[in-house]
Amino acid sequence: MKTITAIIAVCIFLLFSACNSPGDAIIEIRTSDPPLAEDPGTQEAVPVRIAVYVCGEVNSPGVYFFEDGSRIADAITAAGGPCANADLRSVNLAQRLSDGQQIVVSPIPAEGEEVSANISPAGGIVNLNRASLEELMTLPGIGETKAGSIIRYREEVGWISSPDEIMNISGIKDRIYERIADLIEV
Repeated sequence: MKTITAIIAVCIFLLFSACNSPGDAIIEIRTSDPPLAEDPGTQEAVPVRIAVYVCGEVNSPGVYFFEDGSRIADAITAAGGPCANADLRSVNLAQRLSDGQQIVVSPIPAEGEEVSANISPAGGIVNLNRASLEELMTLPGIGETKAGSIIRYREEVGWISSPDEIMNISGIKDRIYERIADLIEV
């Protein structure tokens, strides 16, 4: 009987270990009651959940689920926290998460190596309504001045309702829009 119990215990341990191997982690994190949205078909309130992939210099890379409105700091904490050599300057810890976003935590650069922001919006897609100045600057043809203009436009006019609306911003016309049209969303 002790042998059967030992075999069962080993099987459970191996199953648990296989499910929690780095890179394969899929963990649901729930910090409080999620915001509710109405399902138009049933008029019932359903939680708004987003999936985020956290990788790089974190202890448990993987896909994690969060409430809408959570921050990158929450995602890194859910991924077991940063590794000892993580450069947290490479991410904006206060930035809100978006569904499908990938967060890459870079290692601390070697002495003399250039520090670069490692911004990885969802699939390379930048949300014009939520992107930081640095994220906007990852778009081709969008430097600091134009990125600042996009943020000012958001603050003055409100949320951008369609990607082509950014052509209302001074300095962003057809040619730039054509270069970034597949890389932006609202």
